[in-house]
Amino acid sequence: MNKNLKILIVAFLEISIMVASVLLIINLYDQQFATLRDVNANLKANGVFLSMPESNPFKLLGNEYEKSACTEGHKDIYKNLAFTAIMDKDAQKVKAIITQNDKHSLYDIKAGKACEKAEQILTANGFLNKTDNAYQYIKDDVTVTLIYNEDKKLKGFMVESLSV
Repeated sequence: MNKNLKILIVAFLEISIMVASVLLIINLYDQQFATLRDVNANLKANGVFLSMPESNPFKLLGNEYEKSACTEGHKDIYKNLAFTAIMDKDAQKVKAIITQNDKHSLYDIKAGKACEKAEQILTANGFLNKTDNAYQYIKDDVTVTLIYNEDKKLKGFMVESLSV
């Protein structure tokens, strides 16, 4: 085997490995945000969704809110809607949504649902309970925390993107 052929084979292998690596990275990146896209598509909260620009909830919901500082950035609390949007200070996007509004839903989970039913819906959509919190479910970069009253009926939920 001549020297030029060996160089061509090595170059071909190196390029193949680089292409495969790039494709793998693209696939992992897309998979990471696939859950966020799915959650947003199934989130009904007055048009507000995770990772939307910080100014958009104000445009959709109006100016009847209280702004409160938090470790992530700040919260916009819409008491009249039983709704809070938590903004990421670095990304300036919606990082989390907390709602106790019975008109808001995530995968048809909304206030008034039985504990077991809400958990079944989350599990059917690929979320797993991997934490010490019995009511927190995780899938990729999204967590959903169910908020219950004493009767084990859903009062609301919090949905959060860990990748904002």
